[in-house]
Amino acid sequence: MQSTLFSRALLKQLFFFAGGMFAYLILILLLSHTSQTSVLGPAKPVADSKSPLLWQVQVALVNLLQLRIVQVVAFIAFLLLAWRQRESRNSWLYAALAGYAFLGILRLLF
Repeated sequence: MQSTLFSRALLKQLFFFAGGMFAYLILILLLSHTSQTSVLGPAKPVADSKSPLLWQVQVALVNLLQLRIVQVVAFIAFLLLAWRQRESRNSWLYAALAGYAFLGILRLLF
């Protein structure tokens, strides 16, 4: 009988957690050249009362997802889902999203 610490499901989740972190690093490396802003570059989107409702909702959602507390809550939720459903077939997805969110939080802190 295998130990709970080194179970196959846990090792699979750790592998996908690391894969999520790797995907975040690749994305940062690919987008680092295009994310540099200039004086002539477009500004951060802003919605005023004259904007269409769909645009206002999208801007509000983007601003909400950029809050640190929302990102921390999402990381904890994905981590708990991965741990809770570790025997499920789809638990790898939660582990990968938790790894991706983990590096996002570290990037915000430093």
